[in-house]
Amino acid sequence: MKAAACVGLAVALCLMGASPSQAEDPVGGISFHERSIAAGIGYSWGAGTLHFEGKNYPFKVSGLAVGQAGAEDITATGSVYRLKSIADFSGNFTAASGDLTLGGGEAGTVMQNQNGVVIKIRATTQGLDAKIGTEGFKITLE
Repeated sequence: MKAAACVGLAVALCLMGASPSQAEDPVGGISFHERSIAAGIGYSWGAGTLHFEGKNYPFKVSGLAVGQAGAEDITATGSVYRLKSIADFSGNFTAASGDLTLGGGEAGTVMQNQNGVVIKIRATTQGLDAKIGTEGFKITLE
């Protein structure tokens, strides 16, 4: 992982206190594809699948990022923690990040919603994107 992505992940962990402990096992997983475009304030949109209790649940994701410039195509996978009921998955997830992607690479972040559900995401990006700031994502089950 790039140094900037590591710094972003560390900031997210400190600000949110959301990181699952080393001993905590994920209860599910996600995979999704997202696109973003920005000039100061960015917008992203995409779709994915939540894998939880042996079932697949499609979802949509949209969000805003402040302090972002560029365009990016993102493919991500992640682990889901602290999800007790499928009804708790939809919501507004927040993450603090600061990373720089040039041409393509990997980044990681930790996000948490209002129901305490935590997602650790590992993303592969293509494009040119620089961002420093707080991101918010809305995830809606379809």
